[in-house]
Amino acid sequence: THFIKAFMADRDRARKAAEPLSQSHVYVSLYGVRSTAEIEDRVFAAAHPTLSAWPVALMASAAARAGNTLSRGKLWSDDDGPRLRRALLKLNDAALVFDDLERAGMPVNDVLGFINGFVEHRKVKAILLANEDDIPNLDDYRRRKEKLVGNTLRISSTPEGVLTQFAGALTNPEARNAAVAIMPKLTASFAAAGGGNYRIAKDVLQTFDRLVSAADPRLKQSYAAMEDLLPLLMASGLELRGGGLGLADLTNLNGGV
Repeated sequence: THFIKAFMADRDRARKAAEPLSQSHVYVSLYGVRSTAEIEDRVFAAAHPTLSAWPVALMASAAARAGNTLSRGKLWSDDDGPRLRRALLKLNDAALVFDDLERAGMPVNDVLGFINGFVEHRKVKAILLANEDDIPNLDDYRRRKEKLVGNTLRISSTPEGVLTQFAGALTNPEARNAAVAIMPKLTASFAAAGGGNYRIAKDVLQTFDRLVSAADPRLKQSYAAMEDLLPLLMASGLELRGGGLGLADLTNLNGGV
């Protein structure tokens, strides 16, 4: 997600410099979607944020109610809204970026089939972002993917590079310097947790940042204390929130101390 957003942002800037009204991509998260209609709504909202803003939607709703009152319910039906959005949807040559495929609330193959409709009928390019290992019914997905997906790119990064970037973004200078100084220990903790989870690691570092800022000033004056505290926070955070340890296990470490 980070990679494609940065790549598309650069592409947007380059295209808009040449064509100010051009649109490079439309980004849509599939997290929690339960129907193709919901995906279509999200595509429309991302492609036309002004038309999807609540004041416009409120005015359109009021106009529809007024029209139905005058026409005795014959002017506007419940199906007209989706039809109008489909008619107004303008993608031109913008790429559609669908993120969180593995977190959709509907069968992934149904999502793929619907997205393929955009590719075939609207002739747009589609980019799917997913952690494939987390996709339900993986074998069925791979069989469908062979027929629909043209190219697959695997994006990976080194834990040290990612954690160093997270540490460099900390706002407290003492916390930031301590985190960078003990990066080998943090990387080792991340590896020991089975590869860990970058979201959890980022949250642990941000928690450490807030703790150093809010705690007794003597903490940030002691690099030794911070360099002892952060690896413990990282290891326990990755294990506890990643499911490697339960709360009872954590409580019993070091004899319950």
